[in-house]
Formats: sequence, structure tokens, C-alpha cells
Amino acid sequence: MNQPSKPSKPSKPKQPREGSRAWEEALAKNQNYARNIVIEILRNSPQGGEEPAASLNGWLKKFPELQSVVAQHFDLCARTEVVWIARLAGGNLIAKEAIKREIETLKLEVAGEAPTGLERILASTVAVTYMAQQLGAMTAAENTTLAEMAAVDRRAESMQKRFLRAIEFLNNFREKTKATQATLVSSRRKSAAAAKPRSRPAPTRRPKLEN
Repeated sequence: MNQPSKPSKPSKPKQPREGSRAWEEALAKNQNYARNIVIEILRNSPQGGEEPAASLNGWLKKFPELQSVVAQHFDLCARTEVVWIARLAGGNLIAKEAIKREIETLKLEVAGEAPTGLERILASTVAVTYMAQQLGAMTAAENTTLAEMAAVDRRAESMQKRFLRAIEFLNNFREKTKATQATLVSSRRKSAAAAKPRSRPAPTRRPKLEN
């Protein structure tokens, strides 16, 4: 008696040979591979240039979602903070690390744990103006002549005003955001209540009149 034949297993698709044109085309469609290439371009081209810029532009056209990788590499807030930290530290690596930690703590206190994009920028602005104010105070203490002290004092006073304005702007932004959110919540509740079908009152029974 013939035994039923076992169903054949589906064959796996043949992988392209490494180094072949098909292999290169498959890599060009892989997002992880594209991400690594973009990171490599950014690291190996600190001064920019036409060729790496053209290559980067080509990869970003194929993978627009990798724009965040470029934005993170060229974070203007972080780059500005690095410059001010270096100026305050004055070449002292221990002071540089201490100032960096202080600024990170300050930004966390100002922005919170899950800040919006604008809150993150405002927190960095507060940190930068704080460092500028401290540098102005340090410079004023090191100058000896009255003319130098007067000029530095004016600069330090200007930095202090910018620091206070940044804090005020952040507080106003949060108050307006809370008010907007409260208005939206109230509007949604009213819309939900209006959409609910109203229950009709049960009909009242009239008593029967006896003859």
C-alpha cells in the first residue's frame, strides 16, 4: 500500500551573493544600513564638503525618517552649551565635568522629565544665559580698572536680564499651555455630553375612574 507523500517544505528565497549588484541594491533599501551610513558620513565629515553633503542628501531623500539623526548630531542647543561650558572651565577638565553636570541638573529642573520641543529649547536658553551671567560676574571680579569693571558690569547686567526674561517666557508658555489644555478638555466633555441620547421620561399612568 502506497504511503501518502509528505508535503514539501517551502524553499527559502535565495539570498543574493555578497558583493553582487543585487546584494548592493538590497542594502540600499535597508533602513539600518542607511542609518549607519548617515552616522558614518556625519562623523567622518566634520568640516562638510560637496561630496559628503551630496551623499547625505541622497540617503535622506530615500529615508526621510533619518532626518532626526542629522538633527541630533547638529543640535544647536547642545553645541552652544558646550562652547559656554568650555569658556567657564578654562581648560580645567574637572571643572568642565562639574559645570556640565550642574547644567544638566538645571535643565532637568527647568524643563521637566518629558519636555516638549519648545520647552527643551527654552530650558537650554535659561542654561546658556545662566552661564553667560556667571562668566560676566567672574570677569568683573578679575578686572582691576574702573573702566573695565563698568563695561563688564553692563554686560553682566544685560546677561542677567536675558536670563530672567527666558525664565519669564517659559513660565508664561506653560501657563498658556495649561489654559489651552483645560479649554480643550472642557470642550470635549461638553461635546460628549451633547452627543449622548437623552433618556425620555416614562409615561405616567392615569388612574382608572370607577363608575
